[in-house]
Amino acid sequence: LAASAGVAHLDVTRRPRIGVFSGGDELAEPGGVASCDQIFEAGSFAICGLIDHWGGQARRLPIVRDSAVAVAEAAASAQRHADLLVIIGGASVGPHDHARSALRGLGVEIAFDKIAVRPGKPTWFGVSPAGPVLGLPGNPASAIMCARLLLRPLVEKMLARNAADAAQQRVSLLMAPLGAGLPGNGARESYLRGHLDERGVLHQFDDQDSSLLSVFAKTNTLIVRPANAAAACAGDIVGCLSFP
Repeated sequence: LAASAGVAHLDVTRRPRIGVFSGGDELAEPGGVASCDQIFEAGSFAICGLIDHWGGQARRLPIVRDSAVAVAEAAASAQRHADLLVIIGGASVGPHDHARSALRGLGVEIAFDKIAVRPGKPTWFGVSPAGPVLGLPGNPASAIMCARLLLRPLVEKMLARNAADAAQQRVSLLMAPLGAGLPGNGARESYLRGHLDERGVLHQFDDQDSSLLSVFAKTNTLIVRPANAAAACAGDIVGCLSFP
């Protein structure tokens, strides 16, 4: 098409290389054997799939164990081959959450270490001479949701896409009536997994546990509940996000 229009030179952008790894002794690789206190790691597969779909070039790395030294070594190695590093898990406030402290030791300056969003409070972001680092929550559904809200715009920025066009393609804010009432919301903006039916009515799934991928797989919209929102009744019009 370019040649047929007489264009001899095109401006292009290299696909950003993005390294992704999950951290935690509680994680086992799919295809292996999980002990009684482990679960199979799933978040990195979802995030890598999304990155590739959005135009990036994802590289999934092995699970990193709960050690500040292990996290630092894995991060330093990944940054040598990546434009952006995404770390899943290890960012809450437990004794085995080493991600932020390990990255600080590598010279990463933390821009923010949590967000007022549910699910996804432990999400963090930092910058360094070796490149930016995005930390996502360990629960897969939380990681996927926060990736859609925060990682996709970052990938599009790295691809030099027009911000307005990219935002329009990325997410659509809709207003729709509720099929059932919702309680008042707390101090964090909340994104409830839900289903927008063929009549245009919103239904919240009963179980909002952020570790449940089965619920997220059935979700086609996120019901947006602003911080400190009052209770809503069936039929009330509320905002929701639909992801194309």
